[in-house]
Amino acid sequence: MNKSLFLACVRAELKTSNYSLPTEKVSLYWIKGFIICNGKSMGDHKVKIFLNNLAIENQYPH
Repeated sequence: MNKSLFLACVRAELKTSNYSLPTEKVSLYWIKGFIICNGKSMGDHKVKIFLNNLAIENQYPH
């Protein structure tokens, strides 16, 4: 399986920042979801839409 260097760096940062394992897992879950929904076009506007939908509707934007 091909591991993402980006996600490995995020995971390492979470571990060195002493976040709990559940926090690490949920953070990676939402980051992966964002990447899947938006592919490589991750401008500020898409980040705002994604986070807004998470906060208000608790779901991935379509």
